[in-house]
Amino acid sequence: MDRRPGAGDAVRMNCILRPVLLAAAGVAALGSVTPASADFAAGMEAARRGDFAVAVQEWTPLAKAGDAQAQVNLALMFELGASVDQDYEQSAHWYGLAAEQGDAGAQYHLGLHYQSGLGVAQDSVRAVALFQQSADQAHPGAMYELGYAFHEGDGRPKDLVQAMAWFIASAARGWSPSVPARNFTERQLTDDELTKADGLAAAWLTDHPRP
Repeated sequence: MDRRPGAGDAVRMNCILRPVLLAAAGVAALGSVTPASADFAAGMEAARRGDFAVAVQEWTPLAKAGDAQAQVNLALMFELGASVDQDYEQSAHWYGLAAEQGDAGAQYHLGLHYQSGLGVAQDSVRAVALFQQSADQAHPGAMYELGYAFHEGDGRPKDLVQAMAWFIASAARGWSPSVPARNFTERQLTDDELTKADGLAAAWLTDHPRP
């Protein structure tokens, strides 16, 4: 099965651009703008127009002060080499700090680092543990990665029913690479196994409603 069909740097870059509207909505709801939120928003605006040097300048002090979203965004800059030298160790460092704070996106990206040995020692078991933490917060990419782990027996015992359940749930949450993975795995299961996978996915989606 293809490792991660359809994913790439553009998908990851989108991870820092999508929160712009959410951040703006949060500021509006609060009715005031703190210096930290203003700096973060300035970094987001800079990133949206492609000025990643300014974005890094705005996010770095916030990340050092413990802002998890700034840490995630700074990690992504180092991962992709956007206005900074590509540095997977720095990327893993900042993802790790945010992951310790429970940030689902950071847990997912740090899991990818451990999965591939980017800036850290390759460790499939550690990767899957991070994917599980992220998936418990309904991160669709992490849900997909759990499916892949079960499908391949990589960091988890091989279990095609569990793999199918995670692919179904991830696809239902809009993670497009899960669709071909789901379709591929479906052909490997019996009717009874498919019914069980459908039930597991339905139960998970019920227990994890969209916000």
